[in-house]
Formats: sequence, structure tokens, C-alpha cells
Amino acid sequence: MRPVLALLIAGVAGLAASCGSSSPVGSIRFHAQAPVWRVDDQTPLAAPPKTRKPLRYLYKVDSTFARRATRAMELQDDVHARDVNSLDEVPDSTWFTNRIGVKDLTIEELKRGPNVDPSPFDHKPWTITGSKIGGRSLGFTFEDSLQRTFLLKFDLKEVPEAETAAHIIVHRIVWALGYNVPQDFLGHIDRKDLVIGDKAREKGLDEQRLDNALELVHRRGDGQIRAMASRFVPGTPIGPYAREGRRTDDPNDTVLHEHRRTLRGQYPIFAWLDHTDLKEDNTIDSFDNGHVVHYLIDFGKALGVMAIGEGDRMNGYRFQYDIPPALLDFFTLGLRSHRWDGKQLTGLRGVGLFDAEHFNPGDWKANYPYWPVLDHDRFDAFWGTKLMMRLEPHELAAIVEEGQLSDPRAAEYITKTLLHRQRATGRYWFDRVAPLDAFAIESTANEPRLCFTDLTLHYLLREAPTTYAIDAYDRRGTSTKFAIDVAAGPRGRTCTAIRLSDKDPDRYTIVRLRVKREGRVMPPVVVHVAKLRDGRLEVVGLRRR
Repeated sequence: MRPVLALLIAGVAGLAASCGSSSPVGSIRFHAQAPVWRVDDQTPLAAPPKTRKPLRYLYKVDSTFARRATRAMELQDDVHARDVNSLDEVPDSTWFTNRIGVKDLTIEELKRGPNVDPSPFDHKPWTITGSKIGGRSLGFTFEDSLQRTFLLKFDLKEVPEAETAAHIIVHRIVWALGYNVPQDFLGHIDRKDLVIGDKAREKGLDEQRLDNALELVHRRGDGQIRAMASRFVPGTPIGPYAREGRRTDDPNDTVLHEHRRTLRGQYPIFAWLDHTDLKEDNTIDSFDNGHVVHYLIDFGKALGVMAIGEGDRMNGYRFQYDIPPALLDFFTLGLRSHRWDGKQLTGLRGVGLFDAEHFNPGDWKANYPYWPVLDHDRFDAFWGTKLMMRLEPHELAAIVEEGQLSDPRAAEYITKTLLHRQRATGRYWFDRVAPLDAFAIESTANEPRLCFTDLTLHYLLREAPTTYAIDAYDRRGTSTKFAIDVAAGPRGRTCTAIRLSDKDPDRYTIVRLRVKREGRVMPPVVVHVAKLRDGRLEVVGLRRR
């Protein structure tokens, strides 16, 4: 069964209802069954899809000028994410696995990330098989003594520790949030650990050229070379996934990429991490065990490292070629103020041009326009934000330790900056939807109770008194005359009795919740409750307005 069809049958799109859209709770209805938490998109294929080989410079021109122009003329309608379940959440798939969003991860898991195999730093010497293809950083491909293939990258002398630390830190965070990434390791090697293999010699690499290349990289005082080794992903790489559309020769790829919350919800995450090197080149699809798996790769320019490498304080605030603001600067003679004014390096080894003071969570930009991230709506951003908010201060500090920064002040600075940017992101996006989450039904002897968590209060982002206006409707969208106001509970967790509709055999009831805070009534969350076949009462669906 096709993945999208399976989701529809499970109730993602909802049942056709007899009510009209004039009801305060809308027209969407769901099946009285548990939400889907796994998409069946691993149907074996008879043959691997074709390899995509995008032209890098053509891609940049298209992103900057051509596709921006054609998209503007298309006047596309807003489309709600198509890869969500009935709870408006992203199920597990070949794109994404729910990790910290649904369970606690141990410190050991956060520090290890996806690295389950032995470290190549314990299996030397390394046989160089070729030079790194793509990007501006120096690198090689190599095989360790276990004959596993890796990409080898370094820090340049001018920016010691910065790129490898940024990569490892962001790599671990992105994995914890649920994305597929390679196994990446950080450590130190000696020159004698590198052996030039026959394949590399055939391509013109010799001892002198290798030594000349290594003269450009950062070494410790003892002469050891700091290096990052990224293991090739399992299976056969078939190129990056497209920023729009889908792989037409992959029957499992049924949702247009620009309609995937998995991808659109990356906006607040990558804004938080300042991952401006966001482009098709930094994704990879692999044909593995008969189906395609989708990966994110290469995070070394995040955390402000791209800005120091490019010498560009505007990085993260403008596209590399951004005509409208450039024209505005021209006509104002460059005299107008900018948000990056006053932004400067800390002078700490391993720290990029990365701060919290000049950060605006809703106006961040990657180096080049990248769809579908630019297509995010406030619901996609809410989903991405609540994932990143799950990382607590001590957990972020443990992840930053994996960057192996030699100056403790650098690790402390990056951790504090991440925390400040994280909270700014939470406040920004949680103010744009009713930030209610973790809905559950608690059964009692008399009436069932609906419980939920207000994430703004849970993370102590605001301290204003908060109440919830709650009313209920039957399946047809007709009011059941149940309406109450409830004060927020401790740390944002609130439970309230609800009265179920008696006009339906499965007691289908629609509960509308509106947050009242700081003199404002936020857009509602509409929660659908029904009795399952086994008699349990469950939340079977919800939609945010």
C-alpha cells in the first residue's frame, strides 16, 4: 500500500463529514482509531532510482534568480504539510525518526549520536583513496584498517577547531531531533597514519602533494592533526534529494518535498544553529536494502563558521545575492542601519561569528534560497521548535563537549549562545500558534479528563497568568453546550473534565481550546476525541488554527 494512501485511510485527511465549514471546529473528521506513527515507505524497488547529479553553479543561479522569479509568478497557494498524521505530527519514515520528540535520550546517546560502529581513530593506518569532491574545504576519502570508507576533513590554520567542532555539535543535535545523518567521528592523527593508496596515486596524489595539502591544516602543539572522519552512508548513494518535487522513479517518494513538514520544519532548527550552508549538495539519498533512505550531511559551516570563512557579517541575514536589500542599500547610500551592525568575533578559538544579541528567529536566511525550508508555515515552525526545545541545558552542554574545543571558554560560550537562541526561538514561534501539546485522555470514575501541556509555560518562556476557554461539539460540529474556562496548571500541565457527546456510538467529541494570555486570545487548537474499538477513549486527531 502506498504510504500516503495508508495515512489517508488511517485518518490523516479525515473523513468526509456532513457538517459544513461554518462550524467553529471546521469540517475535518477522523477515524476512531489510533494515529499512525510509522509510514510504510520501505517497499522494495526492482531497481535503484537514477542518480541525481545537479550542476552546482547552475543550481546557484537557479536558486538566486530563475526559480525565485518563476515561483513569484506562480502565486502558489499555502499548502498544509502532507507528511503528518492525524495528530499533526510527523511519523517515522525513511526521512525522519522520532527520537527526543517522543522520549528522553540519555547523555550517552546524545554524545554518541548515530555512531554505533567502532571509531576509525582506533583502526589505523588510513589508506587515502581520493580527494574530497565538492565544497571548499580540504579533504580526502580513505579506508581504515577495517576497510570501511570515510570522508576525511580538517580545520584550516586560519580557523582552528571551528569547522570540525561546529560539524560534530550540529551533527549530534540534528540526529537527536530525528534526522538521518552519517556516523561522524572527531579525533587526532599523525602524518604517519595516512598512507597513499593505489587509487589515489593513479589520480596524481603523491607524498609531496599530500604534505603540501597538510601544511594548510591546523595541528596541535604536539604536531598531531585534528581531523573529522565521516563514514559513507550504507548502501549506494544516488545523489541529493530535490528541494522541490519528488523522485518520480521511487514509488515510495509520494509527497512533494516542498510539502513535507520533515523538511519545512527545519527552518527554526537551522536558524537556531545558523546552518546557512543549506543546499541540495548537503543532502544525500542512498539506495539501501531495496529502498531509498534520505540523509542530511555536512554541518561544518554552521554556528557562524560560514560567516568567518566568507568574511561576511551579513551571513544569516541575507541571501548571498539578495537584490531587494542591495537596491535599498544603494538608494540609501548605505547609511541605513542593519541588524548585523556591531556583530563581531569573540576571539575564542573554535567559535564562529555566532551570537544571540543579533538573532531574529523569524527572519533568518541561508546562503541561497532553499525550498522547502522557505515554504514553512507557523505550524511547521511550531513542530520544529518544540523538538529543539526538548534539549535541556545540561544536554546541550554535553553535546558541545563532543566538539573537543581546547578552550573551555569557547565551549561555555557556544552552549550559552545556543541556550539564548533556543529560548528566543521558542518565544517567537510559540507566540504564533496556541502552543498546546502532549494531549492525553485520563479516564476517571465519573467523567474523562483531557490533559495537555502549554509549552510556553512549561519552558518558562512567559510568566503571564493564563486561562483556557474550552467548549465542545459533536461529530456534526454542533455545540454540546459544554463550555468552561480553566486556569493553567503547574508548569503548564493542565487537566480538565470534558463531557462527551452522546449522539454517536463511539462518543465522537470535538473539543476546542483557546489560550488567553496577556490580553490576547490565541488561535484555537481543535482536538478530536473518540472511543476506539477496544473501548479506550483516545485523542484521535487535532488541528491547529
